[in-house]
Amino acid sequence: MTIEINEDFKLSDARKLSRKIDADIKITKDILDLLFNTTQPGSVDTTREIVQGGKRINVFDKYLSNPSKETLEKKVEDLQKVQDILVDWIDSILLVMGEYEPLKRKIIELHEENGFTFKKISMTIPYSESHIKKIYYDFKNKKDIW
Repeated sequence: MTIEINEDFKLSDARKLSRKIDADIKITKDILDLLFNTTQPGSVDTTREIVQGGKRINVFDKYLSNPSKETLEKKVEDLQKVQDILVDWIDSILLVMGEYEPLKRKIIELHEENGFTFKKISMTIPYSESHIKKIYYDFKNKKDIW
């Protein structure tokens, strides 16, 4: 999985993507757990054990050599790498936002996270629409340095 962080990528997009990746990692780990649980005592019905050529199959060896297990482990590893990059990006954005005074930070949050237009923000905050744009684009220039 790859992500493209461009100038239109907002904090809200990053948080949504982060939650989706967390869910994908959890689901994949749950599938791996289910695969492993088939090797545990009581999880396999011994009265119906599979026999090949008169020899019993070692269930744990079969689990270890399962190609889907390796694929799932690789998927978890790849998702974790993407998640780490995303978390670093979110942390850097929050650090930049922390440099602003509370009212300016609120302007950035309203536009970045809530998707409010500059006009709508100017109706709630005592700044003109052009001044709000200036504050946001100043933040955006600092954000794009990352």
